[in-house]
Amino acid sequence: MPSLDAPLSGIRVVDLSQGIAGPYCAMLLAQHGADVVKVEPPEGDWSRTLGARYGDQTAFSVVGNLGKRAIALDLKGEDDRAILRRLAARADVFIEGFRPGVAARLGVDYPAIAALSPRVVYLSVSGFGQTGPERERPAMDPVLQAFTGMMHRKSHAGRGRANAFTGKIHTGTVPVKWGAASRPRRRGGSPRSGLTSGGS
Repeated sequence: MPSLDAPLSGIRVVDLSQGIAGPYCAMLLAQHGADVVKVEPPEGDWSRTLGARYGDQTAFSVVGNLGKRAIALDLKGEDDRAILRRLAARADVFIEGFRPGVAARLGVDYPAIAALSPRVVYLSVSGFGQTGPERERPAMDPVLQAFTGMMHRKSHAGRGRANAFTGKIHTGTVPVKWGAASRPRRRGGSPRSGLTSGGS
């Protein structure tokens, strides 16, 4: 009998990412029925500072966190890390957007999360990837568009202006396949980790 359930109904997602790319990915998972818990630092996701503010939100933070539940945790404190571990133990998908090495220092890298949820789908979003000579450099979408020449290709002839936005959405949309990939874990699938570059 056909089901009207959303395709990711029953999938639990923990979203530690900030900005646009990671949160946008997690938002799409939520729109497909996943139960997404957004974990923000006490001062909030920095997308709350992008553009005009409406209370403690901006258009970016509203869109990027649509359909999610939220909790504020200070991951420098052991009590809050313990709360995160309890969330992670029930997660099918775990998303983080730290610079390489930060997740390990906080105890939320792939080995640590996979030990709690053995078949978790783990997604890392970073500017220049997890390996290579540029891995330590922070980056946002405009930086990467300038770095790759995309900004020049999109500049308005004769006006010296560039539209620097589309890469963020591309980076956020591609990893949604990892959310769908979590479905086999209910049939005893193996753990997976995914990496994507593109900045926040």
